[in-house]
Order: sequence, then structure tokens, then C-alpha cells
Amino acid sequence: MPFMRYEYTGTSKAKGRFVIKTKGFKKGAVVTVSASDKYKGKTRTSAKTKVRVGSQTQYSNAAGSGKISVSKIRSTSRVVKGKIALKTGSAYISYGENSASLDLNKDGSFSYTLPSPKKGGSSVYITLHDNSNGTIAGVKKVTVSASKPAKPSFMKGSADKKAKKIQIRAKEKGTLVVQSSKKKIKTTKCTYQSKGSYFVYTVKVPAKAGKVRCYLKTIAGKSKTATIKRK
Repeated sequence: MPFMRYEYTGTSKAKGRFVIKTKGFKKGAVVTVSASDKYKGKTRTSAKTKVRVGSQTQYSNAAGSGKISVSKIRSTSRVVKGKIALKTGSAYISYGENSASLDLNKDGSFSYTLPSPKKGGSSVYITLHDNSNGTIAGVKKVTVSASKPAKPSFMKGSADKKAKKIQIRAKEKGTLVVQSSKKKIKTTKCTYQSKGSYFVYTVKVPAKAGKVRCYLKTIAGKSKTATIKRK
């Protein structure tokens, strides 16, 4: 894959402090920072300094972490709600390789809608920045909770014996296990349908497979089995 390079600019405030919003960085990435100004019509550029990106968890014990509160996040929900208790603060959410700034209300509360529900056991981080000094005040790590998964269901067309692929609907992410008389298939690949609030798993099935069963496995256990007879 080609190397992706991003460049961000900003203006420093009093005493040279600056805050620049980015799209976020992966742990271990190296960020290069330099400063420039104009003097007598010429641009002057400083030497470059490099910083390696650490993990959010290294700030979990920082003093500001206690100023972040987050409601329970479930594996079937997209909404993350919480509040920060720092008037000079701004907050960011990160999950997997994604991150975004949070819009704070006057009382410090926020509500953020994820593109899709997160898998049970995965982590969501809320990072608090203190804008008065440009530092990370703290980080709150929230583990996505999960309960026993609901029974999945076969979608339209799955009962056709001629169909080479079938689609199965489930309320959350997990490992879908599909069993026929000819083959046992496991898959975690799925797409989220926000209109109906469910995940769709597409599975190739053996030709002329008759009765097909399926169930979903998550960290919380195994769902009931759904069965369909293909004609």
C-alpha cells in the first residue's frame, strides 16, 4: 500500500502554545512538528521535532480522567453519551482506527452516534484535552458490554435452493456459524444496515444444500439456532 502522508497547520497562541485538530494517529506513528514565521518578508522555519504516538491508556490514570463520565455502551447500541467536568476542555472519541471531536453542550454533556454498533468486548476511548495549556488531561476507556445474542434470521431469497449465497440478519457483530448437511461455515464479515439497525452476513452455501441452520456467537455466549428448509 502507498504511504499516506497528512499535513496539518495551525496558529500558536500566547507563549507559543498551539492546538491543532487532526484525524487522529495510530499507536506507534511518528508525528513531525515544525514552526515557521515571517521576518522582514522572509519565511523562517524551525528545526523539526519528532514525537511517537503512544496509547490512550497511558493517560487513564491522569488527574483529568476523573472528570470524564460515560454511560454504558452496549453491543446493540450506536449512541455514546457522557459528560466532562472541565470548562476549558474539549473532548474526542476514538474506536478502532477512527476518531472524531465531540460537540459539547454548555454543561459539558455530549452524545455521539457511532456508524454502527461496536463488537462486545471492544474498547471506546474518550480523551479530554485541556485547552488552557494544550495538554491531554485524561482518558476514559469504556469496554463495550454484551448480553447473550438474539436469534439471527434468514433474509428473503434464502429458501431458494438454487441460490448460491444466502443472507442472514443479526442484531450485533460476532461469529456467525452456518451449518448444512454438506458443510460448516464460520464468518465474521458483515455490513450494517442503519435503516433497520441490523447486521447482514452473506454466506456462500453448497449447491443444493437442503436444511440450513445458523447461530451467532459473541463473548456473551451463543444465540438460539435459526433453521430454514431450502426448496
